[in-house]
Amino acid sequence: MSGRALYYQVAMALLLCLHMLKVQAKDDYTLEVGAGFTAGQLPEYLGSPDDYEFVLPFPYIYYQDDSLTIAQNTLKDQLYTIGPFELSLSASGAIPVKSRTGSLRDGMPDLGWVGELGPALEYKLSPQLTLALQVRKAIGFESSSFSDVGWHSSTRLMWHNSLSLHKLGDLILHSELSIDHADSHFHQYYYGVDTNYQTSDRAYYAAKSGINNMALSAGLTWRYKQLWLGLYAKYFNLSKAANEASPLLIEHNQLSAGIAFSWIFWTNKRGDNE
Repeated sequence: MSGRALYYQVAMALLLCLHMLKVQAKDDYTLEVGAGFTAGQLPEYLGSPDDYEFVLPFPYIYYQDDSLTIAQNTLKDQLYTIGPFELSLSASGAIPVKSRTGSLRDGMPDLGWVGELGPALEYKLSPQLTLALQVRKAIGFESSSFSDVGWHSSTRLMWHNSLSLHKLGDLILHSELSIDHADSHFHQYYYGVDTNYQTSDRAYYAAKSGINNMALSAGLTWRYKQLWLGLYAKYFNLSKAANEASPLLIEHNQLSAGIAFSWIFWTNKRGDNE
């Protein structure tokens, strides 16, 4: 539902196509497809004083089988489950950033799309509460070329609760407390200033590994027949960020928020009648 929503959904659709090639006729799965719109705002990158405001088409894709779950901004490929522990693959991404005239990055190279993929280990504390550790490799996509953006990790405490509103549909509430870390290579991509790009207002800076941000988020989704609605808000705190001294990191308190709705026009369930 954020500005990354379109990026997520395209990536998920590609993964889903690959995954469906493996699905056997006996496998049970649920696939739903819809379309709508999403709107909101988020920082161009964490620490930037500029926000990205958007209104975008929202391709709704929901898929679930025994191992893979794709739902809005969530991609999860379950590998192993042992008791309360679950090991899976997860993915994320970030939108491009243009180095516009007058911005902090004026005269610097644009930042391209960034895709992240890696393992996630979850521990179920209770039916509603989960502790997760995610480690992802980040790859940049710029002008038909790829670049190594480094490593990004996150420790998350996640809560969710599903409520039935009976004739008014179903409601899912969720919140999350997280702290993210990254290596110096990842931070250099966003906060480093090489000697070629230093100016009187932008000093040379070599990024360090360490804390990227701390965040608190909350949201809800509501499903009524073929209508799906989602709301979210996320607060970022960068006061303890390892690269607080970077001339490209100005804002220490930031907010991302958005809304999305979709009409689900196609549903395919396999296994219900077998």
